[in-house]
Amino acid sequence: MKEKKEAQPEEPSGFSILLVEDNQLNRELVIILLQRDGHRVTIAENGAEALQRLAESDYDRILMDMQMPVMDGLTATGIIRLCEEGKTIPDVVDTDLAVILATRLKGKHLPIIAMTANAMVEDQDRCLAAGMDAYLTKPFQPDMIASTLASF
Repeated sequence: MKEKKEAQPEEPSGFSILLVEDNQLNRELVIILLQRDGHRVTIAENGAEALQRLAESDYDRILMDMQMPVMDGLTATGIIRLCEEGKTIPDVVDTDLAVILATRLKGKHLPIIAMTANAMVEDQDRCLAAGMDAYLTKPFQPDMIASTLASF
């Protein structure tokens, strides 16, 4: 008599990605590319929304636009890195949100990948100086997104 094996729940494939992009067309394109590769995507339309999403959930990677209204990607990245390092967060973030972020992120290093139409060396330097780990230029090359996500 054969033993019945219990079905194991299927492990989700891909990464949990926070996509921070204000342009709807760019968002839709990146979502298609990411979901095609099995990633789970959460959207934020600016840096302030990204911080709120980080207070609510964990992510494996962040794809962050540089220039957005409300809060740009460089500012949001700087705040994330301060939280990870356990340092004081600027007053641009609500106190309750700052406490949650500091608790959730302290001691971690969340890979943040810049996405920008700015292809100048100075722009790449600004992204890396802000604490971003990698840099992708628009228009996106699907294989570059996949290899950059996998490199962390």
